[in-house]
Amino acid sequence: MISGLYVGGSGGGGGANKYEIKLVASNVTGVTDGSPIETIPDSSGNGNDAVQTSGALQAVWDEVDADFNNKSSIVFTDDWYEFKSVFPYDPIQGSCFWWVGSIDTGQRFDTFGTYLTSDYTSMTFFEDLGYLRYQGRVTSASGSDPLLNDASLDDAAVWLLRSDGTNFYLYKNGGSAVDTEAISSYNVGNSGFKFLGAFSSVVRANGKFAEIRVENAEDDLANINAIGSELATTYGFTWITIT
Repeated sequence: MISGLYVGGSGGGGGANKYEIKLVASNVTGVTDGSPIETIPDSSGNGNDAVQTSGALQAVWDEVDADFNNKSSIVFTDDWYEFKSVFPYDPIQGSCFWWVGSIDTGQRFDTFGTYLTSDYTSMTFFEDLGYLRYQGRVTSASGSDPLLNDASLDDAAVWLLRSDGTNFYLYKNGGSAVDTEAISSYNVGNSGFKFLGAFSSVVRANGKFAEIRVENAEDDLANINAIGSELATTYGFTWITIT
């Protein structure tokens, strides 16, 4: 059984650091191409590494991935990791979730999750169904989870789920949002994430990423476009300015 705790508040975030977590495949050390990874280091400054001690549940390191401009990626096949600390995610106050990666065709990837018997949270790419779902509290039973739709989640890209306190926006390499959902339409709130690749007792993680960043605050468009352009240049994509 996967276990963890929901924590409202700053969790793994250090306050002064821009990102709650920042996972960069190229920053993994002590492994060779194709070998399993025990620790995915957090480069945010918070030291909130993702750790999996069981070799059978460890993702593997791809040192040179052509999908990401020959930078490294981390490849998951139903693998999962536990962060050292819960980190917060609150779309009501504004947030940015950056994912430079892709989901295997016809599969799902629970990027983040938490476990409690009656109050779990998750952030899941459903490539098979064509949407990204944010689950803040147990809301599936009432059908009130925001679903951000896109039929190309198996494309490697710079993906951004942004909230400004009013709406969720899903972007693929910038430009116009591929989908927008009003936050007020859903039962969402401050969440805490403890796992990468799993939530509750569910492990669904089939895909890969080169970099993940989570900012638990609203950011202005100038900064968002600067970050998007940086990531796109690094990983071989073209960023279109969000206006």
